[in-house]
Amino acid sequence: LILEFVMIVVFGLEYIIRIWSAGCCCRYRGWQGRLRFARKPFCVIDIIVLIASVAVVSAGSQGNVFATSALRSLRFLQILRMVRMDRRGGTWKLLGSVVYAHSKELVTAWYIGFLVLIFSSFLVYLVEKEFNKEFDTYADALWWGTITLTTIGYGDKTPQTWTGRLLSAGFALLGISFF
Repeated sequence: LILEFVMIVVFGLEYIIRIWSAGCCCRYRGWQGRLRFARKPFCVIDIIVLIASVAVVSAGSQGNVFATSALRSLRFLQILRMVRMDRRGGTWKLLGSVVYAHSKELVTAWYIGFLVLIFSSFLVYLVEKEFNKEFDTYADALWWGTITLTTIGYGDKTPQTWTGRLLSAGFALLGISFF
């Protein structure tokens, strides 16, 4: 609670200083210019997060649990503050240029991954369909293949035969090395 209060004070001061210092730019001179600056999307998000944080602290100190949990959901907007840190979008430009420069390799990797998914699911379906009710259809095997190759591993569908288990282990290792 104390740390949250300190963070509210720090971010509140930072917001006020930003609004005040916006007047240094010609476009934002005077109180109308500062108001124009405060209406920018990130400034609006900042003030919403600040107000939600103040409301959470005040509601939490009064013991109103429902109001606190409802207001905490607004605080996901704080994530957008981190996006704003990259003001010129350098990180996103770099990512875009890498994806563009290596688009053929990425498409090839996705294509190979898709083929491995279809092949591994089909093999496990052939091995398990008679012994395991969890693999009644090829769609069940595709679900298993997606979960196994992406190494999520829900555990809702597991092979019962030794052959299926060996295939499963091999494809799981392939998924780890591929992704």
